[in-house]
Amino acid sequence: MLTIEGHTRIVMAVCFSPDGRRIVSASWDDTVRMQDAITGSHLHTLEGHTGAVRCVAVSPNGKYIASGSNDRTIIIWDAVTGGHLHVLNGHIDDVNTVAFSPDGQVLASGSDDHSIRLWDIGDKNIGLSRILSPAHDSVVWCVRFSQSGKLLVSASWDGTCKVWNSGAWTCGVQSNNHPEHAGRTYSVAISPDETIFASGLGKGGNTILLYSTVDGHRLRTLQGHTDNVVSLDFSPDGTTLASGSTDCSIVLWDVASGSTLYALGAHSDQVCDVRYSPDGRWIASCGRDQRVRVWDLALLLVEKGHTPRSSIVRSVIFSPDGRILASGSRDTTIRLWDSASGVQLRMFKGHQGAVSYLSFSPDGKKLLSSERMPEDDGAPSSLRLWDVKTGRCEQTFTGHEGGVLMAKFFLDGEQVISCSLDNTVRVWEVS
Repeated sequence: MLTIEGHTRIVMAVCFSPDGRRIVSASWDDTVRMQDAITGSHLHTLEGHTGAVRCVAVSPNGKYIASGSNDRTIIIWDAVTGGHLHVLNGHIDDVNTVAFSPDGQVLASGSDDHSIRLWDIGDKNIGLSRILSPAHDSVVWCVRFSQSGKLLVSASWDGTCKVWNSGAWTCGVQSNNHPEHAGRTYSVAISPDETIFASGLGKGGNTILLYSTVDGHRLRTLQGHTDNVVSLDFSPDGTTLASGSTDCSIVLWDVASGSTLYALGAHSDQVCDVRYSPDGRWIASCGRDQRVRVWDLALLLVEKGHTPRSSIVRSVIFSPDGRILASGSRDTTIRLWDSASGVQLRMFKGHQGAVSYLSFSPDGKKLLSSERMPEDDGAPSSLRLWDVKTGRCEQTFTGHEGGVLMAKFFLDGEQVISCSLDNTVRVWEVS
Protein backbone atom coordinates (compact mmCIF):
# COMPACT_ATOMS: atom_id res chain seq x y z
CA MET A 1 0.00 0.00 0.00
CA LEU A 2 1.25 3.45 -0.97
CA THR A 3 0.09 6.39 1.15
CA ILE A 4 0.16 9.86 -0.42
CA GLU A 5 -0.08 12.97 1.73
CA GLY A 6 -0.21 16.64 0.82
CA HIS A 7 -3.82 17.78 1.05
CA THR A 8 -4.61 19.75 4.19
CA ARG A 9 -8.31 18.90 4.39
CA ILE A 10 -10.67 16.06 3.46
CA VAL A 11 -9.87 14.37 0.13
CA MET A 12 -13.23 13.94 -1.60
CA ALA A 13 -12.34 12.29 -4.91
CA VAL A 14 -9.55 10.37 -6.61
CA CYS A 15 -8.93 8.87 -10.05
CA PHE A 16 -6.19 7.42 -12.24
CA SER A 17 -5.03 8.86 -15.54
CA PRO A 18 -5.88 6.61 -18.53
CA ASP A 19 -2.31 5.27 -18.68
CA GLY A 20 -2.37 4.50 -14.94
CA ARG A 21 0.78 6.51 -14.31
CA ARG A 22 -0.76 9.42 -12.42
CA ILE A 23 -3.28 9.86 -9.63
CA VAL A 24 -5.43 12.98 -9.43
CA SER A 25 -7.19 13.96 -6.20
CA ALA A 26 -9.66 16.66 -5.18
CA SER A 27 -9.95 18.14 -1.71
CA TRP A 28 -11.83 20.48 0.58
CA ASP A 29 -8.60 22.50 0.71
CA ASP A 30 -9.80 24.01 -2.64
CA THR A 31 -7.08 22.26 -4.67
CA VAL A 32 -6.56 19.42 -7.12
CA ARG A 33 -3.28 17.52 -6.83
CA MET A 34 -1.46 15.30 -9.34
CA GLN A 35 0.84 12.54 -8.06
CA ASP A 36 2.98 9.80 -9.57
CA ALA A 37 0.98 6.58 -9.09
CA ILE A 38 4.06 4.42 -8.49
CA THR A 39 6.23 6.59 -6.26
CA GLY A 40 3.59 8.92 -4.83
CA SER A 41 5.77 11.94 -5.67
CA HIS A 42 3.97 15.26 -6.15
CA LEU A 43 3.70 16.56 -9.72
CA HIS A 44 1.35 19.57 -9.71
CA THR A 45 -1.06 21.44 -7.47
CA LEU A 46 -3.98 22.93 -9.41
CA GLU A 47 -5.30 26.10 -7.79
CA GLY A 48 -8.22 28.17 -9.01
CA HIS A 49 -11.37 27.08 -7.20
CA THR A 50 -12.68 29.33 -4.43
CA GLY A 51 -14.47 26.54 -2.58
CA ALA A 52 -14.05 22.89 -1.65
CA VAL A 53 -13.34 20.67 -4.66
CA ARG A 54 -15.79 17.78 -4.57
CA CYS A 55 -15.04 15.79 -7.73
CA VAL A 56 -12.43 15.18 -10.41
CA ALA A 57 -12.08 13.26 -13.68
CA VAL A 58 -9.41 12.80 -16.37
CA SER A 59 -10.38 12.74 -20.06
CA PRO A 60 -9.88 9.43 -21.93
CA ASN A 61 -7.06 10.89 -24.03
CA GLY A 62 -5.29 12.06 -20.89
CA LYS A 63 -5.18 15.71 -22.04
CA TYR A 64 -7.71 17.28 -19.67
CA ILE A 65 -8.71 17.23 -16.02
CA ALA A 66 -12.18 18.39 -14.96
CA SER A 67 -12.96 19.37 -11.38
CA GLY A 68 -16.21 20.47 -9.73
CA SER A 69 -16.52 22.59 -6.62
CA ASN A 70 -18.68 24.16 -3.95
CA ASP A 71 -18.01 27.42 -5.80
CA ARG A 72 -20.56 26.10 -8.36
CA THR A 73 -18.03 25.99 -11.20
CA ILE A 74 -16.25 23.33 -13.21
CA ILE A 75 -12.66 24.00 -14.22
CA ILE A 76 -10.95 22.30 -17.17
CA TRP A 77 -7.19 21.93 -16.65
CA ASP A 78 -4.26 20.88 -18.83
CA ALA A 79 -3.42 17.42 -17.49
CA VAL A 80 0.22 17.66 -18.57
CA THR A 81 1.18 21.09 -17.26
CA GLY A 82 -1.56 21.65 -14.69
CA GLY A 83 -2.48 24.89 -16.42
CA HIS A 84 -5.91 26.51 -16.14
CA LEU A 85 -7.84 26.25 -19.46
CA HIS A 86 -11.59 26.93 -19.03
CA VAL A 87 -14.22 27.68 -16.39
CA LEU A 88 -17.71 26.25 -16.96
CA ASN A 89 -20.47 28.24 -15.27
CA GLY A 90 -24.14 27.32 -15.04
CA HIS A 91 -24.89 25.23 -11.98
CA ILE A 92 -26.61 27.26 -9.27
CA ASP A 93 -25.42 25.07 -6.38
CA ASP A 94 -22.49 22.81 -5.41
CA VAL A 95 -21.07 20.58 -8.17
CA ASN A 96 -20.80 17.05 -6.75
CA THR A 97 -19.77 14.88 -9.69
CA VAL A 98 -18.16 15.04 -13.14
CA ALA A 99 -17.58 12.32 -15.75
CA PHE A 100 -16.13 12.31 -19.28
CA SER A 101 -17.76 10.27 -22.05
CA PRO A 102 -15.49 7.52 -23.46
CA ASP A 103 -14.78 9.54 -26.61
CA GLY A 104 -13.92 12.57 -24.50
CA GLN A 105 -16.36 14.84 -26.33
CA VAL A 106 -18.92 15.24 -23.54
CA LEU A 107 -18.56 16.06 -19.85
CA ALA A 108 -21.51 15.27 -17.56
CA SER A 109 -21.91 17.04 -14.23
CA GLY A 110 -24.35 16.67 -11.34
CA SER A 111 -25.21 19.20 -8.67
CA ASP A 112 -27.09 20.07 -5.52
CA ASP A 113 -29.39 22.02 -7.86
CA HIS A 114 -30.99 18.65 -8.87
CA SER A 115 -29.76 18.94 -12.46
CA ILE A 116 -27.39 17.09 -14.77
CA ARG A 117 -25.58 19.28 -17.28
CA LEU A 118 -23.89 18.03 -20.45
CA TRP A 119 -20.97 20.04 -21.79
CA ASP A 120 -19.30 19.85 -25.21
CA ILE A 121 -15.58 19.33 -24.66
CA GLY A 122 -14.06 19.70 -28.13
CA ASP A 123 -10.66 21.10 -29.02
CA LYS A 124 -12.28 24.29 -30.34
CA ASN A 125 -15.70 24.71 -28.77
CA ILE A 126 -16.24 24.12 -25.06
CA GLY A 127 -19.61 24.97 -23.58
CA LEU A 128 -23.03 23.87 -22.38
CA SER A 129 -24.85 21.42 -24.64
CA ARG A 130 -27.93 20.31 -22.69
CA ILE A 131 -29.53 20.54 -19.25
CA LEU A 132 -31.47 17.66 -17.72
CA SER A 133 -33.52 19.51 -15.12
CA PRO A 134 -34.86 18.39 -12.86
CA ALA A 135 -32.94 15.18 -13.46
CA HIS A 136 -33.88 14.06 -9.94
CA ASP A 137 -36.04 15.30 -7.09
CA SER A 138 -33.01 15.94 -4.90
CA VAL A 139 -29.22 16.31 -4.96
CA VAL A 140 -27.45 14.55 -7.85
CA TRP A 141 -24.48 12.91 -6.15
CA CYS A 142 -22.93 10.74 -8.86
CA VAL A 143 -22.91 10.35 -12.66
CA ARG A 144 -21.02 7.72 -14.68
CA PHE A 145 -20.85 6.88 -18.39
CA SER A 146 -20.96 3.31 -19.68
CA GLN A 147 -17.92 1.98 -21.52
CA SER A 148 -19.50 2.53 -24.95
CA GLY A 149 -20.87 5.94 -24.03
CA LYS A 150 -24.40 4.91 -24.96
CA LEU A 151 -25.62 5.09 -21.36
CA LEU A 152 -25.25 7.53 -18.49
CA VAL A 153 -26.21 6.48 -14.97
CA SER A 154 -26.99 8.91 -12.17
CA ALA A 155 -27.58 8.58 -8.43
CA SER A 156 -29.52 10.97 -6.23
CA TRP A 157 -30.43 11.64 -2.64
CA ASP A 158 -34.05 11.13 -3.72
CA GLY A 159 -33.25 7.41 -3.37
CA THR A 160 -33.23 6.60 -7.09
CA CYS A 161 -30.80 5.75 -9.85
CA LYS A 162 -31.57 6.55 -13.48
CA VAL A 163 -30.19 5.16 -16.72
CA TRP A 164 -30.14 7.76 -19.51
CA ASN A 165 -29.83 6.97 -23.21
CA SER A 166 -27.24 9.25 -24.77
CA GLY A 167 -28.17 11.24 -27.84
CA ALA A 168 -31.82 11.77 -27.00
CA TRP A 169 -30.90 11.92 -23.30
CA THR A 170 -34.12 10.24 -22.22
CA CYS A 171 -34.45 8.19 -19.04
CA GLY A 172 -34.77 4.55 -20.07
CA VAL A 173 -34.68 2.86 -16.66
CA GLN A 174 -35.30 4.12 -13.15
CA SER A 175 -34.64 2.09 -10.02
CA ASN A 176 -36.64 2.89 -6.93
CA ASN A 177 -35.14 1.46 -3.78
CA HIS A 178 -37.31 -1.02 -1.96
CA PRO A 179 -38.88 0.09 1.33
CA GLU A 180 -36.51 -2.02 3.41
CA HIS A 181 -33.63 -0.13 1.84
CA ALA A 182 -35.12 3.34 1.99
CA GLY A 183 -32.52 6.08 2.08
CA ARG A 184 -30.28 8.27 0.00
CA THR A 185 -28.39 6.87 -2.99
CA TYR A 186 -24.80 8.07 -2.76
CA SER A 187 -23.05 6.21 -5.56
CA VAL A 188 -23.59 4.41 -8.83
CA ALA A 189 -21.44 2.40 -11.26
CA ILE A 190 -22.12 0.52 -14.47
CA SER A 191 -20.46 -2.77 -15.46
CA PRO A 192 -18.12 -2.81 -18.50
CA ASP A 193 -20.56 -4.99 -20.46
CA GLU A 194 -23.34 -2.48 -19.62
CA THR A 195 -25.75 -5.15 -18.31
CA ILE A 196 -25.60 -4.25 -14.60
CA PHE A 197 -25.56 -1.04 -12.62
CA ALA A 198 -24.85 -0.87 -8.91
CA SER A 199 -26.19 1.68 -6.43
CA GLY A 200 -24.78 2.43 -3.00
CA LEU A 201 -27.16 3.43 -0.22
CA GLY A 202 -26.91 5.29 3.04
CA LYS A 203 -29.05 6.79 5.78
CA GLY A 204 -30.03 3.43 7.22
CA GLY A 205 -29.71 1.28 4.11
CA ASN A 206 -25.92 0.93 3.96
CA THR A 207 -26.26 -1.71 1.23
CA ILE A 208 -25.37 -2.12 -2.43
CA LEU A 209 -28.11 -3.03 -4.90
CA LEU A 210 -27.37 -4.55 -8.32
CA TYR A 211 -29.89 -3.88 -11.10
CA SER A 212 -30.40 -4.82 -14.73
CA THR A 213 -29.81 -1.95 -17.14
CA VAL A 214 -32.44 -3.46 -19.46
CA ASP A 215 -35.54 -3.33 -17.28
CA GLY A 216 -34.32 -2.10 -13.88
CA HIS A 217 -35.18 -5.24 -11.93
CA ARG A 218 -33.07 -5.94 -8.87
CA LEU A 219 -30.56 -8.76 -9.29
CA ARG A 220 -29.06 -9.02 -5.80
CA THR A 221 -28.28 -7.17 -2.60
CA LEU A 222 -24.76 -6.87 -1.17
CA GLN A 223 -24.62 -6.36 2.58
CA GLY A 224 -21.61 -5.82 4.80
CA HIS A 225 -20.99 -2.11 5.28
CA THR A 226 -22.24 -0.50 8.48
CA ASP A 227 -22.55 3.06 7.17
CA ASN A 228 -23.15 5.01 3.94
CA VAL A 229 -21.81 3.41 0.75
CA VAL A 230 -20.41 6.52 -0.91
CA SER A 231 -18.35 5.13 -3.79
CA LEU A 232 -18.53 2.20 -6.22
CA ASP A 233 -16.34 1.06 -9.11
CA PHE A 234 -16.36 -2.07 -11.27
CA SER A 235 -13.05 -3.70 -12.15
CA PRO A 236 -12.10 -3.39 -15.85
CA ASP A 237 -13.10 -7.03 -16.47
CA GLY A 238 -16.40 -6.58 -14.61
CA THR A 239 -15.90 -9.52 -12.26
CA THR A 240 -15.31 -7.46 -9.12
CA LEU A 241 -16.97 -4.44 -7.54
CA ALA A 242 -15.14 -2.15 -5.12
CA SER A 243 -17.11 -0.16 -2.55
CA GLY A 244 -16.02 2.58 -0.18
CA SER A 245 -17.95 3.60 2.91
CA THR A 246 -18.10 6.12 5.70
CA ASP A 247 -17.51 3.11 7.99
CA CYS A 248 -13.82 3.64 6.98
CA SER A 249 -13.60 0.42 4.98
CA ILE A 250 -13.29 -0.75 1.39
CA VAL A 251 -14.91 -4.03 0.38
CA LEU A 252 -14.25 -5.99 -2.82
CA TRP A 253 -17.21 -8.07 -4.00
CA ASP A 254 -17.58 -10.97 -6.44
CA VAL A 255 -20.20 -9.64 -8.86
CA ALA A 256 -21.50 -13.04 -9.98
CA SER A 257 -22.15 -14.44 -6.51
CA GLY A 258 -22.43 -11.28 -4.42
CA SER A 259 -19.93 -12.70 -1.92
CA THR A 260 -17.20 -10.71 -0.19
CA LEU A 261 -13.67 -11.22 -1.50
CA TYR A 262 -11.79 -8.83 0.79
CA ALA A 263 -12.51 -6.24 3.44
CA LEU A 264 -9.88 -3.58 3.98
CA GLY A 265 -9.54 -1.28 6.96
CA ALA A 266 -8.70 1.41 4.46
CA HIS A 267 -8.51 4.74 6.27
CA SER A 268 -8.49 6.13 9.79
CA ASP A 269 -11.59 8.16 8.92
CA GLN A 270 -14.45 7.96 6.42
CA VAL A 271 -13.68 6.75 2.89
CA CYS A 272 -14.85 9.25 0.25
CA ASP A 273 -13.89 7.61 -3.06
CA VAL A 274 -12.43 4.40 -4.51
CA ARG A 275 -11.32 3.71 -8.11
CA TYR A 276 -9.64 0.90 -10.06
CA SER A 277 -6.60 1.58 -12.22
CA PRO A 278 -7.15 1.04 -15.96
CA ASP A 279 -5.32 -2.31 -15.87
CA GLY A 280 -7.21 -3.48 -12.76
CA ARG A 281 -4.05 -4.08 -10.76
CA TRP A 282 -4.44 -1.17 -8.34
CA ILE A 283 -7.15 0.52 -6.33
CA ALA A 284 -6.88 4.15 -5.27
CA SER A 285 -8.87 5.45 -2.32
CA CYS A 286 -9.19 8.71 -0.43
CA GLY A 287 -10.93 9.93 2.69
CA ARG A 288 -11.49 12.36 5.50
CA ASP A 289 -8.06 11.48 6.94
CA GLN A 290 -6.60 13.74 4.20
CA ARG A 291 -4.76 10.83 2.58
CA VAL A 292 -4.76 9.10 -0.79
CA ARG A 293 -3.90 5.41 -0.69
CA VAL A 294 -2.98 3.02 -3.49
CA TRP A 295 -3.56 -0.71 -2.97
CA ASP A 296 -1.70 -3.44 -4.88
CA LEU A 297 -4.31 -6.10 -5.63
CA ALA A 298 -1.58 -8.64 -6.39
CA LEU A 299 -0.80 -8.67 -2.66
CA LEU A 300 -4.44 -9.17 -1.77
CA LEU A 301 -4.65 -12.15 -4.13
CA VAL A 302 -2.20 -13.99 -1.89
CA GLU A 303 -4.84 -14.04 0.83
CA LYS A 304 -7.77 -14.97 -1.41
CA GLY A 305 -9.99 -17.55 0.22
CA HIS A 306 -8.14 -17.53 3.52
CA THR A 307 -8.94 -14.37 5.45
CA PRO A 308 -12.29 -14.41 7.28
CA ARG A 309 -14.83 -11.69 6.38
CA SER A 310 -14.68 -10.32 9.90
CA SER A 311 -10.90 -9.90 9.72
CA ILE A 312 -10.18 -6.50 8.18
CA VAL A 313 -6.49 -6.47 7.19
CA ARG A 314 -4.62 -3.52 8.71
CA SER A 315 -1.05 -4.25 7.63
CA VAL A 316 0.84 -6.41 5.12
CA ILE A 317 4.56 -6.89 4.47
CA PHE A 318 6.81 -9.25 2.52
CA SER A 319 9.79 -10.98 4.09
CA PRO A 320 13.20 -9.76 2.83
CA ASP A 321 13.50 -12.73 0.44
CA GLY A 322 9.92 -12.25 -0.81
CA ARG A 323 8.86 -15.80 0.01
CA ILE A 324 6.51 -14.97 2.89
CA LEU A 325 3.75 -12.40 3.19
CA ALA A 326 2.68 -11.42 6.71
CA SER A 327 -0.71 -9.84 7.36
CA GLY A 328 -2.05 -8.28 10.54
CA SER A 329 -5.77 -7.99 11.15
CA ARG A 330 -8.36 -6.24 13.23
CA ASP A 331 -9.24 -9.62 14.79
CA THR A 332 -5.84 -9.38 16.66
CA THR A 333 -4.21 -12.21 14.66
CA ILE A 334 -1.14 -12.31 12.43
CA ARG A 335 -1.00 -14.73 9.51
CA LEU A 336 1.94 -15.86 7.41
CA TRP A 337 1.35 -16.89 3.79
CA ASP A 338 3.42 -18.55 1.11
CA SER A 339 3.64 -15.70 -1.41
CA ALA A 340 3.83 -18.06 -4.40
CA SER A 341 0.93 -20.41 -3.62
CA GLY A 342 -1.18 -18.30 -1.25
CA VAL A 343 -1.22 -21.13 1.30
CA GLN A 344 -1.41 -20.04 4.94
CA LEU A 345 1.71 -21.18 6.79
CA ARG A 346 0.88 -20.26 10.38
CA MET A 347 -1.08 -17.88 12.58
CA PHE A 348 0.19 -15.91 15.58
CA LYS A 349 -2.08 -14.97 18.48
CA GLY A 350 -1.32 -12.80 21.47
CA HIS A 351 -2.30 -9.20 20.83
CA GLN A 352 -5.32 -7.76 22.64
CA GLY A 353 -6.03 -5.10 20.01
CA ALA A 354 -6.03 -4.79 16.23
CA VAL A 355 -2.63 -5.42 14.66
CA SER A 356 -1.59 -2.00 13.36
CA TYR A 357 1.88 -2.53 11.87
CA LEU A 358 4.31 -5.30 10.90
CA SER A 359 8.05 -5.32 10.23
CA PHE A 360 10.48 -8.15 9.41
CA SER A 361 14.00 -8.17 10.84
CA PRO A 362 16.75 -7.66 8.23
CA ASP A 363 17.52 -11.40 8.18
CA GLY A 364 13.83 -12.33 7.94
CA LYS A 365 13.94 -14.56 11.03
CA LYS A 366 11.93 -12.27 13.32
CA LEU A 367 8.65 -10.42 12.90
CA LEU A 368 7.76 -7.30 14.88
CA SER A 369 4.10 -6.41 15.39
CA SER A 370 2.26 -3.55 17.08
CA GLU A 371 -1.32 -3.09 18.20
CA ARG A 372 -4.00 -0.45 18.53
CA MET A 373 -6.62 -1.10 21.18
CA PRO A 374 -10.38 -0.61 20.61
CA GLU A 375 -10.35 2.18 23.19
CA ASP A 376 -8.01 4.00 20.77
CA ASP A 377 -5.91 6.92 22.02
CA GLY A 378 -5.70 6.33 25.75
CA ALA A 379 -5.31 2.56 25.95
CA PRO A 380 -1.93 0.94 26.73
CA SER A 381 -0.63 -0.90 23.66
CA SER A 382 2.23 -3.32 23.17
CA LEU A 383 4.71 -4.54 20.58
CA ARG A 384 5.57 -8.20 20.15
CA LEU A 385 8.58 -9.96 18.65
CA TRP A 386 7.89 -13.32 16.99
CA ASP A 387 10.07 -16.17 15.76
CA VAL A 388 8.97 -16.59 12.13
CA LYS A 389 9.84 -20.29 11.99
CA THR A 390 8.20 -21.44 15.23
CA GLY A 391 5.55 -18.76 15.77
CA ARG A 392 6.70 -18.27 19.37
CA CYS A 393 6.45 -14.80 20.92
CA GLU A 394 9.98 -14.13 22.14
CA GLN A 395 9.61 -10.64 23.57
CA THR A 396 6.86 -8.17 24.51
CA PHE A 397 7.50 -4.42 24.68
CA THR A 398 5.13 -2.44 26.92
CA GLY A 399 5.03 1.23 27.85
CA HIS A 400 3.04 3.08 25.21
CA GLU A 401 -0.17 4.62 26.59
CA GLY A 402 -1.88 4.87 23.20
CA GLY A 403 -2.22 2.89 19.99
CA VAL A 404 1.07 2.13 18.23
CA LEU A 405 1.00 3.50 14.68
CA MET A 406 4.33 2.20 13.39
CA ALA A 407 7.21 -0.01 14.53
CA LYS A 408 10.38 -0.95 12.65
CA PHE A 409 13.74 -2.66 13.08
CA PHE A 410 17.02 -0.79 12.94
CA LEU A 411 19.30 -2.01 10.14
CA ASP A 412 21.40 -4.05 12.59
CA GLY A 413 18.29 -5.85 13.87
CA GLU A 414 19.33 -5.24 17.49
CA GLN A 415 16.91 -2.39 18.21
CA VAL A 416 13.39 -1.42 17.19
CA ILE A 417 11.70 1.98 17.11
CA SER A 418 7.99 2.74 17.57
CA CYS A 419 5.69 5.76 17.52
CA SER A 420 2.32 6.04 19.22
CA LEU A 421 -0.81 8.09 19.69
CA ASP A 422 0.56 8.92 23.15
CA ASN A 423 2.83 11.40 21.29
CA THR A 424 6.04 9.49 22.04
CA VAL A 425 8.71 7.73 20.00
CA ARG A 426 10.47 4.87 21.80
CA VAL A 427 13.56 2.79 21.06
CA TRP A 428 13.68 -0.78 22.39
CA GLU A 429 16.52 -3.29 22.78
CA VAL A 430 16.03 -6.71 21.18
CA SER A 431 17.23 -9.36 23.62
